[in-house]
Amino acid sequence: MTIVLVILVIALIVVSVYQHLRMTRLEKKYRLLVRGQATGEGPQMENVQCYFSKYGIYRYDAFDTVQGNLSFVLVLLSDQYSGLILNSMQDKDSSHFYVKEVRKGEPQQALSKEEEIALSRAFGEEE
Repeated sequence: MTIVLVILVIALIVVSVYQHLRMTRLEKKYRLLVRGQATGEGPQMENVQCYFSKYGIYRYDAFDTVQGNLSFVLVLLSDQYSGLILNSMQDKDSSHFYVKEVRKGEPQQALSKEEEIALSRAFGEEE
């Protein structure tokens, strides 16, 4: 019985050391990514911060069952008016999230009234 316990303790120590080493490597990669020094592993944070120069936001009630303007549309555009329309619709029991693309000021999908308002705000126009 004691031999089994000793083997289990040794196995747990080995697993614990392995997990610690993995976590240390992941933390190092995360710090490099946040500082914008990652190489070839996805977008660098400094580039993402500079890409979007225009934005528009519109808060609204998507459903009659929920009040408080918990739903929102966020438009993020570059200097060339290309980017994303993010629509988050909150219901009492569920949440819906939609993403639409904008290229050179033209939406690539049909827009809702709320999305059109947020897009006009990103363009700097009044509602």
